[in-house]
Amino acid sequence: MIHQPRARRSRVLLIGVSEYERGTGYPSLPSVLANIQQLYDVLVDDAYGRFTPEVVRTVRSPDRETMVREAARAAGEAEDLLLCYFSGHGCLYTSEPAQGPGRLYLLPRAGGGPGAGTGAYGLGYAELRDLLCAGRAERIVLVLDCCYSGNALMEPLPEDRAFALLTSSRRFHGQSAGDGGGPTPFTAALLEVLRGGGDGQDERGPVTVEALAEPLRRRAERDAERARGEADSDPDDWHPELHTANEVGNTVLSQVVRLPRTSRARRLARTVRDRRDRLWARVRARPARAAGALGAAVLAGAGLLLLAGAAWQVLHPPPPDCPIPLELRVLTSPEHEQALTRVLAAFEDSARARAPLEGRPAGCRQLNAFVYAAPDGDTVAALEASAAWAEPERVCAGRAAGAGGEECAAPLRDVGPRPDVWLPGSSTAVRRVADAVAAAESAVYLGEETTVAKSPAVVLMPGDPGAEVRRSGEPLERLLTAAAEHEWPVLRAQPATSGAALLFGMAAGPGAIPAGSLPPRDDAALLCALARPAGAGSGADTPAPVLLVAERTAADLIREERRPACLGGAAGGHLAGASWDERYRAYYPGDVPQLDLTYVPVHWERAGADDAGRRTAIARLGEWLGSDEGRQALGREGFRDPDDERRALIDAPPLNHGAFVAEPGPAALPVPDAAAVADYLREEENRQPPRDVVFVVDVSSGSYSRAAQYEAVLRAAIGVLGPEDRFALLATPGGAGAPVRTLLGLGAHGADRAGEGIGALASVERFAAITPAVEEGLRLLEEGSAAGRGRLVVLLTDDQDSSGWPRVPAGGPVPLAVVSYGPDGCEHAYNRTVVALGGLCFDSSGAPGAALAGTLRVLTAPQEP
Repeated sequence: MIHQPRARRSRVLLIGVSEYERGTGYPSLPSVLANIQQLYDVLVDDAYGRFTPEVVRTVRSPDRETMVREAARAAGEAEDLLLCYFSGHGCLYTSEPAQGPGRLYLLPRAGGGPGAGTGAYGLGYAELRDLLCAGRAERIVLVLDCCYSGNALMEPLPEDRAFALLTSSRRFHGQSAGDGGGPTPFTAALLEVLRGGGDGQDERGPVTVEALAEPLRRRAERDAERARGEADSDPDDWHPELHTANEVGNTVLSQVVRLPRTSRARRLARTVRDRRDRLWARVRARPARAAGALGAAVLAGAGLLLLAGAAWQVLHPPPPDCPIPLELRVLTSPEHEQALTRVLAAFEDSARARAPLEGRPAGCRQLNAFVYAAPDGDTVAALEASAAWAEPERVCAGRAAGAGGEECAAPLRDVGPRPDVWLPGSSTAVRRVADAVAAAESAVYLGEETTVAKSPAVVLMPGDPGAEVRRSGEPLERLLTAAAEHEWPVLRAQPATSGAALLFGMAAGPGAIPAGSLPPRDDAALLCALARPAGAGSGADTPAPVLLVAERTAADLIREERRPACLGGAAGGHLAGASWDERYRAYYPGDVPQLDLTYVPVHWERAGADDAGRRTAIARLGEWLGSDEGRQALGREGFRDPDDERRALIDAPPLNHGAFVAEPGPAALPVPDAAAVADYLREEENRQPPRDVVFVVDVSSGSYSRAAQYEAVLRAAIGVLGPEDRFALLATPGGAGAPVRTLLGLGAHGADRAGEGIGALASVERFAAITPAVEEGLRLLEEGSAAGRGRLVVLLTDDQDSSGWPRVPAGGPVPLAVVSYGPDGCEHAYNRTVVALGGLCFDSSGAPGAALAGTLRVLTAPQEP
């Protein structure tokens, strides 16, 4: 099974050192520039790449410190695949025998000679390897195109990481630097394979790591054979080797679909071509011996081979080249994204997925399933605005946001591409959108929905609530009472965006479930909230929270290998002394409906030319999910059988764990209808207390190039606030050397006044005083906000001036949300600290305006200590 890296969670670092400082003794390498540029072009090209320009970083002729910094940065950002490529001079450092002979160093632009010491001499391969492995990436691929790169193979591969090392030269050997007009020979061959051209590509499907080895080896042998007759060439100019550890070989690097299995005619023709090339090399090397009978005999044999190959090709024409597979877009809830990615990988390998689609030749890969996620509430809103999703240019032309936040919906920005299949975690989301998609102005209609799996609602207890509390069948109220008796805080996501939180809330009734001041937007974010203490303080003795989630979501917490990356694969924060599976047990309330994973075909007006094939692929996925094969794949991810919710693959992971109950008992409760859901959400919103919000905007010259984006976020957020809410608007830096400028004081401002404040924002040619500005916002809330009001400081910034940490009020999570437009986003050190202390961060990888507006809708007053 191949692994398709997710672009947003992957990073590519291309390091090319083409210029070396005078005095180093190393010549420039102009071919390296072509290496970097052409690799970048291939990796981000829609026809080949698995990546987007935002995740591919090129570093040209860096110093050593920059190489280290960029490697560490890429390692810190990557969660799925981390691909690192180096091209430049490589040298061996052997002055310390204890280190072993021939340790490889990668030279930066200021690399010195052996007497300069390791610091100036370059970046050691082992150091680079360890930098890459220090991050969270699930898979790491390192490619070295430099002299002596084969010496890297003398170092051990990481034992605990999925790691691949591809080198370009033999151990203790140099290699050609290229002709300066194009890539080096090794990278030229690598590019050829990634583009899907040339020989050696005998299997179907995208180009994976392991698929690089054989075609690169053949190309190296071909080049060496051609060069053996040339006096000024080195037959060992380049020699690729690929070493892998821990099942990284199935990782896709290029999406290009390679040709079908080579026919006999093609193999014969290739044999003729290779023999011809070898013959001409020998003729050039020894013209006297080559003349005569030997040459004639060989050429005659070659002619017979050509004739045989031509005859076979006439009788057995090769199949046509494979087109790019159809991309089947599958939208689901965030907590199910990774699980369903694995389920649909099994679908891609099934007989149903391999059967020819309309107009596509047999024997070719027919489709790729692309799984992406958005909270259920966001998807509902996007489908309600389906016309803006289908044709944003036509629907939104000329529409500008008003001061109250009325702007054209942007589903492409807030959710992603138009889906072909929707798999919400609960059918309540489908009920909520039914009327909107049936309206005449809708650009979408939904096919027949089918329940493909179920997952009971569970109350995850961080300890034993007492023998009198049964594992299944207790009313939710009894379980919440037990949590209160043990002083365990209760966490759930926002009911407007999470199916599980919605069902729990409706079972308990409006206002019955205690809520933190900043509830997570979805259940995936809810699990990540465990990385920080719940409630006040930051000590390890803070009580672990009770979680209200679906059983399948709980399985991701219990299984170590499936825990979200935000938890580091292990217990963190206040649970550092005990593992999750030792602490948590699932209790099954008898009055909360089960969550039903629902398959919904999505059909769009003005469909493309591939609509017939797309509809067939959609139907096949639905059939497969309902088959035994599909249900087994779902069961391996922690879902239960839709026809008998008590039955699951309980004798296999993940539900065979003691944290779960094999047969929790019948829970055949009806799913709430759309009217009941709307009434509940309306009552919950009406119960929200008035809010005080302070917006702090970074207007330093570099940051305020984002003025249009900042304005859109501000208008969307202010548009959520009602007449009883108050807000302030601050800018940093202020005028006349002041760190902060107050544009609007804390008060209830109307739409016109809000528009004037936003219009007064202007760029200032100084560094932003982020810490003093945030402190001023927190001071305004502390001094001017009465008890019982929701409180939040919102910082909009590009992170360039974010450093240190402001003095924050004690006694609870810091009421701060960062909207980051910096390159590191929420991974910036300052923003990570905000999250660790209970604040929030939204970055440009998602929809920060929509996320912030959703948070303000549910902002509650902090609990008094």
